[in-house]
Formats: sequence, structure tokens, C-alpha cells
Amino acid sequence: EPDPAVKGPRGAHLEGDDALREDIKRRQREAARFIVNAANLIAPVMEKTPVAGYDWIIDSLNHHGFPRIGSELEIAKSSYFLRRKEFDNAITVLKKFERKEPSLMACAATNL
Repeated sequence: EPDPAVKGPRGAHLEGDDALREDIKRRQREAARFIVNAANLIAPVMEKTPVAGYDWIIDSLNHHGFPRIGSELEIAKSSYFLRRKEFDNAITVLKKFERKEPSLMACAATNL
């Protein structure tokens, strides 16, 4: 009787494949977290203003194929505005998430 975890040659799906995929996803999440943390540390001091620093990093991430991480930094930028009690700026940034993916919308709504 065939093992349900192993598909035929067309499926080429083995149980070890799942473990490898999970490891890759875990590493990608970890790398994204490192990038966000590093960006949060350097953005406020790398340009003349913290907002310009966030904008530069966000543009760079979006340009190099990391729009999801760029979006996470947009949320961090809105948190920067909230900490400084610049509520109109924070709302402007967070409203951009109305047309983005649901998980980002939920995070933006929580910050609002």
C-alpha cells in the first residue's frame, strides 16, 4: 500500500521536502526580522531626517524585490510618527495599507 506522504514521480513530493520547505521559510522569516530590526536602528540616523532615512530604506527594499519588508518598515515609520505624536502623518502612512494584503491591513489597523 503506498505511503500517502510520498507521491509518484509526477508529484515528486516527499516528506523530507516538507521539512526542507519549512526550514527555508523559517530562515526567510528570520532574515526578514533581522533586516527590519537593522533598518529600524539605522533609518533614524542615516539621512538628515529620520523620515528620509525610512523612505530611502523602503524605496531600496521595494526596488530590490522585497516589498513585504518595505511594507513592514512603512508600519515602523508610522510608529515613529505615533511616538512623536504626529498623528496626521501616521494616519497618512497607515491609510496606504487599505489596498494591500489583509495581514498588513490588520497590522496597520491595529496601529491606528
